[in-house]
Amino acid sequence: MFYDVKEEKCKIYSKRPLDCRTYPLMMWFDDKIIFGLDGDCPKIKEITPEDIEKTKQEWLNSKLPLSWIKAYTELE
Repeated sequence: MFYDVKEEKCKIYSKRPLDCRTYPLMMWFDDKIIFGLDGDCPKIKEITPEDIEKTKQEWLNSKLPLSWIKAYTELE
């Protein structure tokens, strides 16, 4: 809903939510927090292990409550 088709860009890019900033790394909960890459994203070939680790730390440092992570997982 924040994608401007005419301009071909995000309308809220500078204020986008955490999951947009860290995409294509995704997080979900299945008895523990799990991280993975969205295989549909063509950019994953360019992502280094260091990029992944940095992004994981951004998720973990955000101190999201486990209840939010579980609810986020259910949206998938």
